[in-house]
Amino acid sequence: LTMGQSDVNVRGIVLETESVRTFDRDDGSEGRVANFLLGDETGRVRVTLWDERADRATELDPATAVEVVDGYVRERDGDLELHVGEQGAVDEIEADVDFVPETDPIDGVEMDDVVDLAGVVRSADPKRTFDRDDGSEGQVRNVRIQDDTGDIRVALWGEKADKEIAPGDEVFVADAEIQDGWQDDLEASAGWRSTV
Repeated sequence: LTMGQSDVNVRGIVLETESVRTFDRDDGSEGRVANFLLGDETGRVRVTLWDERADRATELDPATAVEVVDGYVRERDGDLELHVGEQGAVDEIEADVDFVPETDPIDGVEMDDVVDLAGVVRSADPKRTFDRDDGSEGQVRNVRIQDDTGDIRVALWGEKADKEIAPGDEVFVADAEIQDGWQDDLEASAGWRSTV
């Protein structure tokens, strides 16, 4: 995919979906938007669904093969995204689509890296809530994952804290940011740009 492309058709497998959000447009009307992550053998891309297409994200299950029809490519925070508006669609298809993520070894992560990690869950803390500076409530859940090289705490923020993850599960965490942990160690932070 390249910036500015339009009439884009892409096949892939749904990796993660997000709920629909609303926003106020400049003209006072309400807009709707939702995202899901799409992967294939070449990589992954965030798909943004606008207005009447937004509900489609909530209808898709992870591991479903889909084709995005008549999408267009935009940039957000330095990353390319595939957008679907009223001219586009997301159709379920009967196809085998491979997604084999390349991951970073846990013992090689460094402060401020953005990494892809895979491993087995060793422990999973209960979800906890907190008050943000703006008065809204946030939530986070910490899990510890281990690969062949080491282990690391992963902070799951927002909706990601609701995921059903238990010790023994195998997980893939994409686009996690390595930060200073609260126990003077490194932790992986999985926020809105991350996929779990």
